[in-house]
Formats: sequence, C-alpha cells, structure tokens
Amino acid sequence: MQQQEFKRQLIEWSGPLLRCLAFWLVLFTGYGKKPIVMLNRLYPQLLAGGITLLITLLPLQAFSFEKSKLQKFESLPASVAMQGEVQALFAPRHDIEGVLVKLIHDAQHTVQLAAYGFTSRSLAQALIQAKKRGVRVEVLLDYERTVKERAADRMKIIPELLAGGVMVRVWRAPAHTDGIMHHKFIVIDSASKNATVITGSYNFTFSARSRNAENVLILRNAQEASKSFTQEFNQLYMHAIALK
Repeated sequence: MQQQEFKRQLIEWSGPLLRCLAFWLVLFTGYGKKPIVMLNRLYPQLLAGGITLLITLLPLQAFSFEKSKLQKFESLPASVAMQGEVQALFAPRHDIEGVLVKLIHDAQHTVQLAAYGFTSRSLAQALIQAKKRGVRVEVLLDYERTVKERAADRMKIIPELLAGGVMVRVWRAPAHTDGIMHHKFIVIDSASKNATVITGSYNFTFSARSRNAENVLILRNAQEASKSFTQEFNQLYMHAIALK
C-alpha cells in the first residue's frame, strides 16, 4: 500500500518538474515553443512509465525513510520503583563539570563513562586519579568522533587516559548501518546501594560546559537504575575496539 502511494505521488510530481525543465530549456536556448510541445506530448508515456519501472524494480527498503519501520525492536523492560535522590542541572548556568569531578573522586569501586564527545581535561584527570586509587575505570567513546575525525583536542585526551591506565574503547557501528555511539552517561559504583547514575544531553566537552544549553540528571542511591545503564554499557563495551 505504501509503495503504491509513493509511486502515485512521484508520477504526479513528474509533470510540474518536467514543465519547469522545459521552461529553462526555452529560456537558455531560445528555441520557442517546440520543446514545450514535444515534452508535453512525450512526458506522460516516457517519464511516468520510466519512473514506474524504476520504482517497481527497486525494493521499498531502498528508500531511507522506510528503514526505521523495518527495524525489529526488543520488548520494553518493565518499570521499577526507584528510591534515592534526583538532581537536575543545566549548563551553562551550573558547574556541571565540577559536580562530575567530585562524584568521580568519591567513587569506591567502579566508574563506567560513555560519551560521544570527550575533551575535558578535568574529567580525564579525575578518572586517572580514580584508577590510581584502585577503582576500575572504563571509558566508551564513539569511533567516528574519536578516531576517524581525529580532532586535535580529542587526540590529546585519549593518550592521557591510556597512559594513566584507564581502559578506553571505541564503538563502531556495524558495516550495514551508519549509526554512532551517542550516549552521554556515567555509572559509579553500580553494584553498591549508593550507586550513582549521571545522564542527559551533556557531552564532556568545553562547549557543553561553557556555551551549549545542556541538561544533566544525577540519580543518587539509584541501584535499580544503574543496573540498566550498566547492562547497556557492558553490551556496547564488549563489542567495542580497545585503544592502545
């Protein structure tokens, strides 16, 4: 049904488009009305027939606007009652980076950080210091943003993290897709009753801290929420590429 509707609309659009082409042909060649008469006579048979044949031969999946409808989704997880504290912060009004550094300094067992953009030297140093205290620190970044684009500010942070013993991996989309790793969250001490989850629009960059309108939710004593974020992190991290 959708394919038939698409064909019908495309054929309807072909008439005005072809007349527009004829107008510009006359304007630039000065051949009078002959091209218009000729195109008006030919376009219903040739253009409509050609477009119909093309659409018939191509599967509907070839059109990008249909790709999302073909995706198979997993069943939704059940909602769970939450206890603990919730704090909402907004950049650039609040010093979000300062709050995140303190939370990482307070980590006792684990820190898992997933980010699309990561250029903050302060956060990098906090992660390195946590690693030196014996905290297990894992960082997951996007391959395209971190490795392929190779921006100077990002390429300074990664060697610094690796030199400090922090495990860094980059997630690369499967070959048949063009997706990115767009998460921005941190899970601290996920196995503890005092687990903390930080999530929102905030990338760990200077722009997010100083210029952009961003939001962060901090969930403290959020063990149930941390389980979901840890599961997502581990699933991506397991298939990501380790940087050395």
